[in-house]
Amino acid sequence: MNSQSDPVFERFLDAQLDTALAFAADSDIVRLFPVAPDRFLVNFHTPSLAGDPTGGLREVTEITVGIQLFPHHLREYDPGTVTILDPPDLWHPNVRGPFVCLGHLNAGVSIPDLLHQLFDVFRWENYAMHDALNREASAWARHQPSTHFPLDKRPLRHPRTPAHPPTSVIS
Repeated sequence: MNSQSDPVFERFLDAQLDTALAFAADSDIVRLFPVAPDRFLVNFHTPSLAGDPTGGLREVTEITVGIQLFPHHLREYDPGTVTILDPPDLWHPNVRGPFVCLGHLNAGVSIPDLLHQLFDVFRWENYAMHDALNREASAWARHQPSTHFPLDKRPLRHPRTPAHPPTSVIS
């Protein structure tokens, strides 16, 4: 089934587009680019961590993801809905590029809810060390003072919020 044969899903996609664009307009952190009725590219401008080719960590300030709302999105959440595009070596217990685990999400989860979940992962506000996709990142996080996190203390939806420099957690 595609969205053209499902008028309910078509209306959902139309509403998601309007809601997501309004959401991004209220944020200096998120930039949203619709590429099809059911697909979006999203840039997050927030401090996070990525692997370094030498085996260490590096700070990154931009993360790009793809979001695809599959035809069955209103019946069940598909873990393939979100794909990490850049950096491919994002460092987080819930990320093993291109996959990201956002926990249990309900069917029909909205784009703004996905954006909040992703922002909390990228800035290290939300991480699950008990069921990690990236066990190395999980082990590393266990040895970090909790005062290092979240890396970005700005709210997601307040436009023109001054950027707070990230606290370096690379040792």
